[in-house]
Amino acid sequence: MADISRSPRSLPVLREIPPPPLIDDATLPSRPSLYWEMARNVTKKVIRAPISIHTWGALRRTVLPQILPDELLRRWKPYQMGECNRCGACCQIQFQCSFMVQEPDNLTHCTIYQSDHAPQACLNFPIDPLDLHMLQREIGNRCVFYYEGAPEPIPRVEFAMIVARHLVEKTRKSWKNRKRRP
Repeated sequence: MADISRSPRSLPVLREIPPPPLIDDATLPSRPSLYWEMARNVTKKVIRAPISIHTWGALRRTVLPQILPDELLRRWKPYQMGECNRCGACCQIQFQCSFMVQEPDNLTHCTIYQSDHAPQACLNFPIDPLDLHMLQREIGNRCVFYYEGAPEPIPRVEFAMIVARHLVEKTRKSWKNRKRRP
């Protein structure tokens, strides 16, 4: 349970929230229709980009996992408090995501979140307090996540060296694993 006295910007979870239903691969839409819906959602985000900072946050959550090593990407997770109350606020910031399903008891779930097709921007939300700040700026305080404390700051030069080392390693692995044409 989240304690409201610790963070005035978060709301307590007052009832037990059931987990989302398990996704069966047979119930997923076909790959072409799945990618068509993703393209539609991305197009909506791009069109609304000039009026919402959330588009830039989603782009940030998509790009950062590609360039940051896990120890940097997940360094805020130990300080993250609260649990998802399945309000669906993060899926309705600019528009209602076409993969979100509203259940009769006002809980929501994503039809592709547990599949291999889930967008990185959704899987990595929230990366850090900036993500929550952007969410709360757009939708208010419906999300019950909050952060207590902060990790030690990393000097910029050391941060750049860690990222560069990770990218070089990742590039080497991809070159080793590529298939050569006969």
